[in-house]
Amino acid sequence: IADFTAALERKPDDPALLLAERAAAHNLLLEAKEALADAEQAVRIAPGTPRPLGEQALALMLLGRRDAALAAAQAAVALNPKDAEMLARLAQVHRQFKDLPACLAAADRALALKPDCVRARHIRADAHLDAGDYAAALALETPLDQRTPQQHATVFRAWRAGLAEAKKSNTEAENHWKKFPTAATSVLRLAERERDQVRPTRLLARRAWD
Repeated sequence: IADFTAALERKPDDPALLLAERAAAHNLLLEAKEALADAEQAVRIAPGTPRPLGEQALALMLLGRRDAALAAAQAAVALNPKDAEMLARLAQVHRQFKDLPACLAAADRALALKPDCVRARHIRADAHLDAGDYAAALALETPLDQRTPQQHATVFRAWRAGLAEAKKSNTEAENHWKKFPTAATSVLRLAERERDQVRPTRLLARRAWD
């Protein structure tokens, strides 16, 4: 922070970038008020740049200002809809305010643009952990081309569960599954044979056969 402050005192050509960087440093230290001041100043200087808006969104999120944080994050994405990092920031804000479907949608858009976007991958996995779906969170930590068929099915199930449009279909599917009896145990055992089916068992002693 001291280095950014010193650089700003030298009146640089791009003060908005340095202010955004200093805001990011404040956000990392959870100094939300200081971060917000720097981010807002950067937005005034360079209103068409996504980065200051992204830091402003994060600072507002830390302050618990939901609507303002979402507005800033959405404005950052609107400036460049193909910026995976800003989409990940939008997902982060949605996750903070418990909107799982919107969080997953933004994270998926980010990963479609940049499959190796670490921030988006972690936010998507954390969102599933928030929902108590640990299997989906673990599956999402596995790169797409390395997932097993079971992991793909787990991710699909978690995605479907978080999709508002699929709520009716999910309920119908759950009701159908309830019609099947629940097994008393997952261990399979042989049924006891009837007396007339019992056959004798003989033990052959080990020896040298001629």
